[in-house]
Amino acid sequence: MKAYMTNFDIHAIITELTQRLGGSELKNIFELNDIFFFRFRTKKEGTLVLVVEPGKRIHITKFKRAFPPEPSGLCRVFRIHIKNKWLKSVAQYDFDRICVLEFEANERVYTLIIELFGKGNLILLSPENRILVAKHYKKMRDRDIHPGVNFAFPPSSGRNLLEADLDWVKSELKDKKDTDIVSALSRTVNINKDYSLELILRGKVDPKLKSSELTDEQLESLAKQIKKMRKILAKGEIDPTTYRNSETNELVDITPFPMLKHKDHTAVKQEIFSDALDEHFSTIESNKDSNVELTAEKRRVDQIVQVKRKQEDHLKSMKKIAKKEKVKGALMYQYLGEIDELLTTITTARHKNIPWKEIKEKLDEAKKKEMKGARLLKKVQEKKKTVIVKLDGVEIVLDFLKTGSENASAMYKQAKKSESKIPGAQKKIDELTERIKKLEEGYEELVQREKVMIEKRKKEWFEKFHWFKSSDGHLVIAGKDQRTNLELVKRYLEQDDLFLHAEIHGAAVVIIKGAGKPIPQSTIDEAAVFSVCYSRAWKDGVSANDTFWVTPDQVSFSAPSGEYLAKGSFIIKGSKNILKNVPLELAVYPVVLEKNAYVECGPYSALASRKEIDKSKIIKVVPGGTIKSKMSKKIVEKFIKDVDFASQTKIKATALDELITILPGDSYIRVD
Repeated sequence: MKAYMTNFDIHAIITELTQRLGGSELKNIFELNDIFFFRFRTKKEGTLVLVVEPGKRIHITKFKRAFPPEPSGLCRVFRIHIKNKWLKSVAQYDFDRICVLEFEANERVYTLIIELFGKGNLILLSPENRILVAKHYKKMRDRDIHPGVNFAFPPSSGRNLLEADLDWVKSELKDKKDTDIVSALSRTVNINKDYSLELILRGKVDPKLKSSELTDEQLESLAKQIKKMRKILAKGEIDPTTYRNSETNELVDITPFPMLKHKDHTAVKQEIFSDALDEHFSTIESNKDSNVELTAEKRRVDQIVQVKRKQEDHLKSMKKIAKKEKVKGALMYQYLGEIDELLTTITTARHKNIPWKEIKEKLDEAKKKEMKGARLLKKVQEKKKTVIVKLDGVEIVLDFLKTGSENASAMYKQAKKSESKIPGAQKKIDELTERIKKLEEGYEELVQREKVMIEKRKKEWFEKFHWFKSSDGHLVIAGKDQRTNLELVKRYLEQDDLFLHAEIHGAAVVIIKGAGKPIPQSTIDEAAVFSVCYSRAWKDGVSANDTFWVTPDQVSFSAPSGEYLAKGSFIIKGSKNILKNVPLELAVYPVVLEKNAYVECGPYSALASRKEIDKSKIIKVVPGGTIKSKMSKKIVEKFIKDVDFASQTKIKATALDELITILPGDSYIRVD
């Protein structure tokens, strides 16, 4: 299984990152479980997230994560210095497992060093090349990673494959006499042994040979393969390939180009190197998170089991004490006369100020003579004001300042007190037993639960607006604000479309896309609902409002002669087609896909007309008094009710944020 990226992988990924991220703006940085996520806004692909796991990987990720609400200390420093700056360049240092990202703003360049060897590191440098902050601080013989120190790259263990003199390479290989050729080449040009073996196989040299056994012809063959590899790398042509075990289908490797080394494995071509790496490493990350969750859940179960065990021991103790005190009390009444005689003798003697030594001597004499009371005595504990008697083999401690009856009564009282605690202790044990059962069931569910990774969904162009598909299949789009209203009219309103607008100041522009087909009245009616919902009428809390539709040639940005038209405004020429008392009601529905989910919104009739939609999951909303954030949470709770865990995870990943932007304002859920 691939555990980290090689220098060949890094060279390939740098080519991809340069093409996809070069010149983009860094919008934010997050840290999650020692993995860093850099969110970029690109010109071509919109938002892209670069994932960096020091010591292991760097690639673009399409999977969503739940980031902590507060940034780590390191992220906070990163945000201060490089957030909102432009990515000037992405490079690999000396064909090593080191990436160098340069961020520029106002002619000042900050450098982020990403070390992917060993335990890895993330080091941010000032424009003066001084260390600002690092993930790990350490002073070594040849470099010092601490704030304020001038940064120095680590010394290479070999020479750069792309630049090393080939005659020197051949000479070095010859000199490594007792080393196998794979290790020798790996150390000489500082490359992974897998790629060292690949060059050897391509040169048709026996990999079992010792370095000193190589002939001049074999050395020359290796030099030629290094030359060819340099050309492949210089072109930057990536042909990513995933290799799997032919029998078990387990992943063996992900490489930037096909490799002879893996000829016995099943090869699958990949379109994008980042996607292949992302699928693999994100799965490992997800499994690790699941293991952490399982460990925590197991710890919870063990803690409750321990509490239950202590409670059971306490219950046993209460029962034992109750039984013991009852036996003692019964024996006391059996020998009550003798006990009273013994206790009276002791207290009378003390009242006469007879020394304890003398009292004990007289009691011992009486015990030897088997006199009543004294014969039961085992020991006098004058300091504790107690005596120990032995009744039918049971030792009992008595307070000699009390009568026999008082001592017996105290024993029965103690027995009763212990017995009174037994039901409560048993109830607690029963509650803990039920709790443990539920936790164990939850633990088993976690063990068997499908691992769900949420992939970022690629959106259509129209999804930057409010939108829905009508029951007749027409796309209906609405602006979100004045800017998008203007964009819709100027850029997307075409000749066979229709334009709608609510008869109220402060409403969205709504366009029905004709797409070369007639637009039926049913679609116009649905679009009319959309137009009144995304208007001030919703915030005003009305139940219905008028709207109108016109053809594109009736929409104009030019005011009539002698009149003024405000910037961003437009006028309608000719007569409007008025639609009266259009109800304000929207419907929302969670669309669950293989790797993600999203929320669709529109008139109920439009959503309900689609065969693939479960009508029981459609939720209707109308203007009301519940704020958007609370209403969105309520809707999500209804979405995830009675659905499988995977669907729940996908819905919860995006639905709340989407609903907050979808809902026109404060709402109620309508129940028919």
